[in-house]
Formats: sequence, C-alpha cells, structure tokens
Amino acid sequence: MTFPVWTAIRSVARHGFQLRSLAEVVLSGPDDDMVLVDRDGPVSRAELRQAVRESDVHAVVEGHHDRTTIVGLLAAGLAGSDVMVIHPGAEIPVVEGNSGRVWLGTTGTTRTPRHSARARYGPGVARPVLHLWRTWLRGRPGAVMVLPGLDHGYGLGFVLATLLLRRTVILPPRRDPTALDELATRWSPSMAVAVPTQLLWLTELTSWSPSVLVTGSSPLSLEVQQRVEERFGPVLHNLYGSTEAGFSTVATPSDLASVPGCVGRPLPGIRIRIRHGLVESRSPFATHRGHWVPTGDTGHFEEGLLVLDGRADRIAVVDGVNLSLTEIHAALATHPDVDEVTVTARPHEVSGQEVVASVRATVSEPEMQQWLLQTVGPRARVRLRIVSGP
Repeated sequence: MTFPVWTAIRSVARHGFQLRSLAEVVLSGPDDDMVLVDRDGPVSRAELRQAVRESDVHAVVEGHHDRTTIVGLLAAGLAGSDVMVIHPGAEIPVVEGNSGRVWLGTTGTTRTPRHSARARYGPGVARPVLHLWRTWLRGRPGAVMVLPGLDHGYGLGFVLATLLLRRTVILPPRRDPTALDELATRWSPSMAVAVPTQLLWLTELTSWSPSVLVTGSSPLSLEVQQRVEERFGPVLHNLYGSTEAGFSTVATPSDLASVPGCVGRPLPGIRIRIRHGLVESRSPFATHRGHWVPTGDTGHFEEGLLVLDGRADRIAVVDGVNLSLTEIHAALATHPDVDEVTVTARPHEVSGQEVVASVRATVSEPEMQQWLLQTVGPRARVRLRIVSGP
C-alpha cells in the first residue's frame, strides 16, 4: 500500500490540515486494502467506505476500541463538522462547529469531559512525523497494533497516523489475553503501541515478537523496561508528550540503555526547556502553536536526555490517565458518613503511579468505591483504606 500523494495534496489544498483531508486520504485507494482489524475481524477499504457512507454524523463519538470509533470520526470528517471523542459512559457534552476539528475529552477524573483540540495542524508537523516514520516504519512492512484507548490522545493519534500512512491497524480486545495472542500471532504486527501496563500484557504473548515497541503516557519503571528487554530485546521506544503540548520527545533503545526510564531528546522541529524546574514544550503539535506550553511535569536533563521527576500539580498519572487528587479528595469528603480524608499519589512499578486514599468512615470499602464511581466517574482508580470510628 503506497501513500496517495496527489490525493493528500488536493485534499489539503481544499480543506487545509484538518479531519476532512485525513478522511479523504484514508478512504481513497484500492478496495481490497486491509485497513483495520478488531475483535470482529478484518475491514477492507471498500467495507470502511460503505460503513462511513451508511453512518449518521454525530458530534460526539464514544471511544470504543473497535471500528465504530473510526467510522464515526471519518463520517464527521467528511461532513466537515467538529467531533469529540469521549470515554465510553461519560456524560455527553455539547459540541458544535464546522471547522473539522477533533476534540478530546480530557483524560482526567471528571465525569463530564473538558474540551481539548488543535485549531488545525500546520506543515510544521511534517518534520517530527517523518522522523518517527523513518525510525519506526521505514523498511519494516507490517501492521501496527494499538492498545491505548481511542478516547485517549495517545491511542487515537497513533491510529489516525497509521491509517494515513496506509498501514493496517490492529485494535485488539485489550483485556482478553487469548484474543490478543491470537490477533498478534495471525497478523504479526511489526510495531505495537502500549502504555507501560499493557507492555506487560505483550510480554506474556507466546509466539510473536515486534520490531518496534512504543510506550508512553505514564512513567516507565525500570522493572517494566527490563521485562520488555528480556522478552523482546532492544526494541522499546519511550515517547513523551501531553494533551496540550502534543508529542515532544522520544527515547530510543540506546537512550534507555544509557539512562533507564528517560524520555529522550526532542523530536525534530520541537524545543524543550526546563524553566524553574518545570518542563515546557514548543511544538507544532501543541494546542497553542508558537508558544511555550507547560506540560505539568518537573524534570531535568541527564547526559542530554530528558528525565521526568514527577508532576508539579495535584495530578497522578495512572496507566496514562490523569487523576486529580483534589477532585478525588472532594468527592470522598462529601460522603455523609466520612469524617476525614487523606489522598496521596505514590510510585507504582507497573502503572507509573497509584492513588491511595485513607478514609475515616463508618461505611465499607465497596460502598466507598461505588460512591467514587458515581460522583467522580468511571476512570477513578483509587486504593482505599477505610479506618473505622468517629
């Protein structure tokens, strides 16, 4: 499958760098090209075009890990409307516009997503994208397996980029080890994308090895890095960015060998600085291009490589999901049977961090977990310690 250069040029000339251009490129080409594979099987380009034609256009799409998310996005793109991708089960916000933007609900704890979008990508993204293509895909034919959720900028970004580059996307059922193993064995993706916890799922697969593994969105612990290297060899790349700043740096296998857990060097066309201990990025991927954008992380340089030291705010990053300690504390404190609450975040060898709450209350731990689910939302993952008594 070759990239349709002239289709891309015509689409960008008509619509600019927006979703409609991407949709036209993805849907053009031979009917029998295999575009994606999910739990329901493979989807050809002809089948994808037909599904998009038959789909209603919605301004909000739930980020399920299957073809329905892609169909919804492409249908909205062809219609020229804005579309927001949200976590399944989250409250549906109001989204209106016809500028062809993709909005993401923030990956935090609140039940109602907050908007985050790029006005439009500009030509400045070409340098870092070409660099990553040369590093990861050039000379390596094969599919790309994406495990992070499509309601998350990390997963969605890789899926859209893979479709644009005419590679087959594999969207496995992420919590079904047997199905994951079967898909990896049958389709033999040359590259896989996963947050650190999902890397451990991949190390359990029996008969598949990737040429490239890309991780990010959560701190990469030494334990996870070592387990991946023991199973697959030096194939791991650690990509760093944020919702607001976009992709910023990448650590190669040799970088990780020099400084384990680092996030590497800035991508071409991107600048990184440490200001008052805080990491800031100037990137064509950012929500506000041409400006220094704070990432919310603290960090330092070691051997010329960026190392993250933690968050500068009351945010914990658990499996790539931002959890607000302030929101969780407020939710627990409002329960009528709770007298005292302490919420902290601590390092975790697999998920990067975990949120721990000590609660003095007269209710059980399952009841408090249910309260969190109802008041904070489906993403609140908290280790609770209930202390009985007044």
